[in-house]
Amino acid sequence: MGLLRTIFAVSAAAACLLAAGASADERTESGWPWVGKNADRMEIRFGGAFYDTGPATDHDEDGFVANGEVLFPSPDFLSPIGSPRPYLGADVAFVENGATPVHVAYAGLNWQVHWSQRFYTAASLGGSINNADMNNPSPNHWGVGCNLLFHIGVSAGIDVTERVSLEAYANHFSNANQCFSNGGLESSGLRVGLKF
Repeated sequence: MGLLRTIFAVSAAAACLLAAGASADERTESGWPWVGKNADRMEIRFGGAFYDTGPATDHDEDGFVANGEVLFPSPDFLSPIGSPRPYLGADVAFVENGATPVHVAYAGLNWQVHWSQRFYTAASLGGSINNADMNNPSPNHWGVGCNLLFHIGVSAGIDVTERVSLEAYANHFSNANQCFSNGGLESSGLRVGLKF
């Protein structure tokens, strides 16, 4: 599992660094990729995911996650690092077999790269807070290690219209070995985005 977590983290970090390597204005009219295409727009994303499911999870519990995010326009001072958009998000979990779910609120910066007019990938990097009870024997509660965790998110999507997108995504919450356990918590699913 340690190798998978490392691969996931390195992939997300590489995507962020790739996006940070160019400002939103550096795309030529005939060339791709286009970094920061939607940097000046607000966006609301909502969808659902499988609970405790992802590339680095132990999948100790089954359930569903309702996900929502709000992405804000990128401030001008962030243009030198690829015009990432600040975001706020939440995962509300519904767990089977009477287990106590771990709900998460998170925030950070989201870099988006369009590889064509409609197809894009994105990476998010930030922090989170969760409601896990560290005294509860639930595997996920012990696995997250502490209530303040890092957030790494990755997604790939398509702009269905100028305002509407559909994307597959994965969220990873982990403490980077800062707490007694680093099992982490993940969700993977689909969501819709509405841009304003």
